[in-house]
Amino acid sequence: MRAGAYKQIAWVVASLIVPPVNPEALKEFGPIWGGWQTWDAFNTDNVVCADPKQAAWLVEQSFHTWCNLYAPTDSPASVRAAPGVNLFHRPANAHGAVNIELISLLRQASVTATDVYLLGMPEEFDLGDRRAISAVVSATPAVNWVQLDSGTMYLSPDQFRNFSQSNLQCELESLKRR
Repeated sequence: MRAGAYKQIAWVVASLIVPPVNPEALKEFGPIWGGWQTWDAFNTDNVVCADPKQAAWLVEQSFHTWCNLYAPTDSPASVRAAPGVNLFHRPANAHGAVNIELISLLRQASVTATDVYLLGMPEEFDLGDRRAISAVVSATPAVNWVQLDSGTMYLSPDQFRNFSQSNLQCELESLKRR
């Protein structure tokens, strides 16, 4: 891992619907964030689970011993008391969002990173999700958000100067030159 890069870059894997990616190539520059469903394929460092019942099941399976698990503050006591589980305030249907886990994932990743690279983002978003994502990007002007999917951009760089689209290979090559 390159010195200093780990604390500045975050890779967000929103779903398993991404081209084959070597997780170790990403981890050379920063941690991988994702939902619990991405852990097996990407060996996700930081797992965000916005569903308190699912978080309880994950803790019962000792999932939190394999990664940094983030669970909502309104999770059962067994989750809140588990060593190493990080708690966060889950947005209560923020902006009418349907995908609360994705919104929570973006919020948590932006706390520690100056550059957040997005992989596997859905092609289509519910209007509420689009509003919630816009709110996260807008609230984090010091964070550079980069969509690495080849699909349609879900936010406009004209509207958000801290949001852009790129190619994964180009970004990895650029990071190697830093």
